[in-house]
Amino acid sequence: MPDSMYDVLDSSVPQIRLFTLLPASDPEAPIQGHLHTVSLHSAPAYEGLSYAWGNAAIQKDIAVNGHSLTVTANLELALRGLRSSTDARVIWVDNICINQASTAERNHQVTLMRTIYSKCTQDLLWIGPLDNCPGPKNKTQSERDIEVWEGMKLLSNMVQRDQQTLQTMQARYQEKRSNWGSYIDHRDDAPERALLSYKEQDNLYAFLKQPVVWHRLWVMQEISIAPKVLLVFGPHTLEWDVVSNFLGDEPYADAFHGTFGHGTLQSITRYFDLVQTIDHQRRVMKDIAKGEGESTLIDVLARFRHTDSSDPRDKIYGLLGLVSEKVGFNVDYSKPYQQVYMEVTEWLINNSGNLDIICQSPWQSFHDPSADANESSLPGPADTKSDPLPSWVANFMQDGEVKLFAQRNIYNAGRPSCEVPCRIISSSTLQTKGTILGHIGPIKQAKIRNTYLERDALPYKWFKSYLDERWLDASESPHAYVTGESVVTAYWRTLVMDTESFPKRRLTPEMVDEEDKYVRDRYLELLHKPPTRNEYGFYAVESLYQKWIFCLTDNNLYTMITPPTREGDVVACVDGAKVPLVLRPVGSGSQIQYQLVSVAYVHGFMDMEAIESNEMREKLGLKEQDIFLV
Repeated sequence: MPDSMYDVLDSSVPQIRLFTLLPASDPEAPIQGHLHTVSLHSAPAYEGLSYAWGNAAIQKDIAVNGHSLTVTANLELALRGLRSSTDARVIWVDNICINQASTAERNHQVTLMRTIYSKCTQDLLWIGPLDNCPGPKNKTQSERDIEVWEGMKLLSNMVQRDQQTLQTMQARYQEKRSNWGSYIDHRDDAPERALLSYKEQDNLYAFLKQPVVWHRLWVMQEISIAPKVLLVFGPHTLEWDVVSNFLGDEPYADAFHGTFGHGTLQSITRYFDLVQTIDHQRRVMKDIAKGEGESTLIDVLARFRHTDSSDPRDKIYGLLGLVSEKVGFNVDYSKPYQQVYMEVTEWLINNSGNLDIICQSPWQSFHDPSADANESSLPGPADTKSDPLPSWVANFMQDGEVKLFAQRNIYNAGRPSCEVPCRIISSSTLQTKGTILGHIGPIKQAKIRNTYLERDALPYKWFKSYLDERWLDASESPHAYVTGESVVTAYWRTLVMDTESFPKRRLTPEMVDEEDKYVRDRYLELLHKPPTRNEYGFYAVESLYQKWIFCLTDNNLYTMITPPTREGDVVACVDGAKVPLVLRPVGSGSQIQYQLVSVAYVHGFMDMEAIESNEMREKLGLKEQDIFLV
């Protein structure tokens, strides 16, 4: 990229560059244009461009200020599609307007993204056609492009209430209802119900789910901020607000159905989940512009965690324009992504005063920290690929499994706050305080096979493996759990994690009394005859479908754990952590260090009063200590 085409921007003004796309009467003519520098505060009218970079290995040359500039094939194709035959078009586009060879300029321009896109007249969201982009292997690029266009046209007809389209769909729904009445919910058989054909569903999916642009992280910020968004597919356009209004009209949107497994019908609004996520953020940004509401860093990062970026640092920097709170770190592309992620995790802890980002993180996949370092490291710049992240640092590049995240206001295992600012020692070790509850004992059912019969049978099998069947009979059960409850009561409360499913809330003493006799009698019944699948169905509790495993600690505490927890790991209540953590001792010497493995449910210790009870501390020999996470 020739530096000579870029003048130095004055960051104190601040300045940006705008690209004037020159017209051409010949569609095949090379792309030409020129850059000019303007103050962002007094810039002329311009449009923004949001697009998918595509395959970086496939590149094209365009002419800018008389120089040859190499861009991705998809950008060249978008510019070709947007170019007028008669009039120049002024556009801000990242790959041209920012000197990508200057780290300092990239750092500064990223901080202006919110203003850049909020001041454009409209953002052009280039859906396609795209060049050599991934898609179904059994379809050509041309076939995929046709499906996208057909999906866009179909949605436009639905939104605009095209009578021919609606009448065809409504007639199809009535026919389906007549032929498959037993599969269709008759609670609402209003005549305006509409049914999409399989081909129409494929087209809608191709438009709203498959295009790469819907999954590009930078695009999320751009179209969430812009005052107006125009969806563009070749010569065809559709205004974002039209789609937004369709989603906002719930009775009308819910009238459209698709045919799924076993002939059942479901609302086609499921195809709009990506669009709805963006639309929600757009509404949040409009509220902020009016001085209402807020958009926190952790909410924004979590909302768009499924999006992709080629640079791991962009998982943070590419979304900062959507954050309304003042963050305590700067954009710096000279730092390795590991350092960026550590600084962000540390700031989130300091800002919240708790460890939610560690113990209830939507990015934490809870990989085995003892696995090969290459497996636990992230893709990144060549000079940092071999360096894994510390186990306590949120891995923003991965789409994690949310363990106990929904229960953030249900459990309070540790003290409500931790020491802030964080104590980071030896550059990457987090020092905190907590109480070790015990070590994980033998895990007798390490893996749950994904079958109903296997899952439904587990509660009874676990009881036989870990406890004593005789304890089911109250007359022969002098044994009690550490909390003073009977073994049976403590066991089934552990399986359901001491909550009812809907609404998700802790069990009350009244609920426990009501269910306890029923559960005990049911287990006793199974002692005298082999259980069948239907009988096992009684035990299909929510935790088992999420691959939780029951086991005991070395001091007989009842726990629910998840892979990759291993025998010998410890469970601990840590200051600022709402749920117990599973930690793995590493290294040797006088100062024991731990790697974060997962989270756990430990019966009787999901409220901090338990670890602060003198009676419980004496009974189990518990004591508070420094915990060093590496």
